[in-house]
Amino acid sequence: MALGNALYLLTVSAVFLSTAGFATSSNENSKFLINSRLEVNAKSLLSEICGTNSSLLSIGVKSLSNEYSDRTVENLCGNETTEVLLWIPAGNFGNLAELGSSSRYLGKGASDEDYAEYCSYDVTTKSCSTDSSVVEGSILLLAEKFPERYELRDLVYKKWRNSTHLGTPILAYATLKNREPAYKYVDQDISYLADTRVEYVLPSTVTHGVPLSVFRGKTETYRLVAGETYYSRNFKTINAIRYMSPYSTINITVVGSEGRDYREFRAKLVTVYTDEEGYGWSRSLSSVEAAVIETKLTETHVEYALPVNLYDTQPPVLP
Repeated sequence: MALGNALYLLTVSAVFLSTAGFATSSNENSKFLINSRLEVNAKSLLSEICGTNSSLLSIGVKSLSNEYSDRTVENLCGNETTEVLLWIPAGNFGNLAELGSSSRYLGKGASDEDYAEYCSYDVTTKSCSTDSSVVEGSILLLAEKFPERYELRDLVYKKWRNSTHLGTPILAYATLKNREPAYKYVDQDISYLADTRVEYVLPSTVTHGVPLSVFRGKTETYRLVAGETYYSRNFKTINAIRYMSPYSTINITVVGSEGRDYREFRAKLVTVYTDEEGYGWSRSLSSVEAAVIETKLTETHVEYALPVNLYDTQPPVLP
C-alpha cells in the first residue's frame, strides 16, 4: 500500500472544552481573544473561501503564535493542518500595521455574522471591503491558533514490517599493543556511538514543528518534534582481546551493521491546546494511521588486522 494512501485521518471526535467568549487571562496576549468566536465548522469556511477564482486567496490570516508567522488564505487552503480558527474583533489587535506581517487580512462584519460577506481588511485604513462595497460597523478578523503539543497514544502496530539492511558503518578504531618480551593476552574496552534515529510519518493534518510525545501506556517513551527526526545517542563499549606475541601491535576496527525498520500502526492522536493567550484547556481526539521509521545498529563486532612488529627496528635490549 502506498504511504500516501495509508496515511489518512479518521476523525472520531473533536471535543473543545472552551467556547466562545473566552475568560480573560493574566497573559498580556489574552486581550486578543476577548469576545472572540470559535469557528466550529472550519471545513465549511474553507470551502467558501478557497475557490480557485477567489479574490481572498492573497490576503492574510492572523497567527496567534509567536512561533508561526501570518500566512495567506491560499496557504491555509493548501495545508490540511487542523489548527483552531477564531474570529476576533479587529480592535483587539491594536495597530496591525505594526504587529502583523500582512497588509490585508480576511474579515467579515460582526453585526450579522451568520450571513456576513467576507471582506479584505486594510491594516492602514482599518476598513474592510468586498468587491462591491465597504463593510460598516465592527469587523471580525480570522485568526488561527496552533496546538501546543501532540500526543500519540494506544499504538497498535500492524504485523507487517519492512526491514532493510543499510550497510556496515565503521564505528571506532583502536590498537592493541604488547610491549612485553613474552606472549600474553591483551584486551581493551573500546567506546563507540550507538545512534538510533526515529521518525514518525504522520498524516498531513499534523503541523510540523509542534512537540510530539509518544506514549506506551501511561509512560512517555519519546519526546520529539513533529516532522523531524529524533536522535537517541548512547555511548556503548565493546571488548577486544587477542593473544599477542612479544613486541607486537594489532590495529582493530569496530564495525556495525545498520538496519532500518518501517512499521505501520494505528493510534489515537491527541491535539492539546493550552490556556496560553487566554484560551482555556482543550483537546481534540482523532484516530490516525501512521508509520514509524527506526534506524539503528543491529549488530556490532571487532575486526582485527594482522599483527606487526611494535618497533620499526629491533626490539629494545633488556638489561
